[in-house]
Amino acid sequence: MAGGMETTPLGAELAALAQDTLHTYAVVLLDPDGVIVGWNRGAARMLGYAPGEVLGRHFSLMFIAADVEAGKPGHELREAVSAGCAADDNWLLRKDGSRFFASGISEPLHADGLRGFVKIVRDVTDRRRIDDESRRRLQELADSDRHKDSFLAMRSHEPRELPAVETPVRELEPAAPAAESVAPGAVTVMVVDDNVDGADSIAMLLRILGYIVHVAYEGNAALGLAASVRPDLVLLDIGLPGIDGYAVAARLRAQQSSSRMLLVAMTGYGTDADRARTRDAGFDAHLVKPVEPRVLEALLADVGRRLVG
Repeated sequence: MAGGMETTPLGAELAALAQDTLHTYAVVLLDPDGVIVGWNRGAARMLGYAPGEVLGRHFSLMFIAADVEAGKPGHELREAVSAGCAADDNWLLRKDGSRFFASGISEPLHADGLRGFVKIVRDVTDRRRIDDESRRRLQELADSDRHKDSFLAMRSHEPRELPAVETPVRELEPAAPAAESVAPGAVTVMVVDDNVDGADSIAMLLRILGYIVHVAYEGNAALGLAASVRPDLVLLDIGLPGIDGYAVAARLRAQQSSSRMLLVAMTGYGTDADRARTRDAGFDAHLVKPVEPRVLEALLADVGRRLVG
């Protein structure tokens, strides 16, 4: 099979199975004009359309209106042909009208001329939210440093009459009274999520906030890591492959029965029944994904108070 992927009969079977069952990535097949001719399970899950609703329609339905008006779908295919690949990070549109931030590539498929395109997309909204929040936090730190420098400069020149310098402070929990809290640098957090981008992004934000952070991407690794680092707080994805979050939580509780460890469930489901189930499973809190950075910070503030003593 010159110029293509060599396969055994089993390889061909697995390739077809992957196309049908892969759910983490949207795989969309297009004809040379951009009309959708293939739509895998990941695309259906990510964008909300069943295959019968999109086959035969132009792939521009995935783009937000501003990008369609700007001619972005056509530009993407032209770039793929001219450069051999078009990579892009942009907002895409679901069937229900909601948006998600996507990272993807489009590549041309040739066989005696251009036969079509394959577009592969993954949802990186969590990473985008955390990146945005991390940049905001870094800007706050930079602004704080500038205020401090201004304060010191004024003090050195006007020691007897010092003007007040206001530094904006964002109250995470305005109604909560001041309370003693464990400093972030004394708190060890373990993030457990098979979504590598999501786990790493949350870990990055936590490190910026000053926490000691360890990451595991599946249940067994989390159990081994927890025995070693003895975390104070575990942010645990429920939908882990293999050993799910409920089983990992039960084993962590048994493994560290004498510790002050707090367990926080992370899941895409937030109904009262879902919250009741995580509570009954021994979780101390329930976060709905994608986790909003402000919600996470409020939780961390509460954790710091609960860990006192």
